[in-house]
Amino acid sequence: MRVAHIKNLILLILMSLGSFGLLLGFPFGIPQIIAQMDSVPKLKLVPTEFVSEPGCPVAISSARTQFELDPFAAPLAARLYIEYSNNGEKPISAVKFRVRFTDESGHDLGTLHAGHVAQIAPGGSSSEKWRHEKVNPKTTEVKIRVLVIRYRDGSTWQSSKTQQVITAPESH
Repeated sequence: MRVAHIKNLILLILMSLGSFGLLLGFPFGIPQIIAQMDSVPKLKLVPTEFVSEPGCPVAISSARTQFELDPFAAPLAARLYIEYSNNGEKPISAVKFRVRFTDESGHDLGTLHAGHVAQIAPGGSSSEKWRHEKVNPKTTEVKIRVLVIRYRDGSTWQSSKTQQVITAPESH
C-alpha cells in the first residue's frame, strides 16, 4: 500500500512540474515526453538466411533482420545486421550483397542491393548494418547472398547469380 502511494505522489509531482513548465513557456512537458515514448517503433525479429555459393571467399557468420512496426504491426522498415569474414587469399576492398525479401512460399517480394566498403585482410572480418524502408507486409523471411567482391588489386569475384542477370536476354 505504501509503495503505491509513493508512486502516485511521484506521478502527481511530475505532472505538476510538466504543467508548471508549460505555464512558464517551456515547449515541453511530461505529457509530451510520454507521447514521444509511445512513438518508439516496436521491433519484430524476422528469420534471416545466408545463401552460400561454392567458391565464394566471403562467409557470413551472423545475419539478423528486425522489422520496425507501426501501431498496427505492419512493417515500416527493415533493419539488417551482418557479420562476415574473408576466407579467401586476397585482401578485399568492397562487397555487394543481395538481400531478398520473401513470403511463406519463397516468392520474391523485393530486393535490396547493399554494398559495404571495407578493407578486409585474408582471415579478417567486418560487419555492416542497413535500414530499408520498402518492406512488403507479406514478408516472412530474408535471404542474403554475396553478389560481387572487389579485391584491393582491382580484380573481382562475381556470384553465378550476377552472371545470370548479365547474360539474360532483355524482355520487353
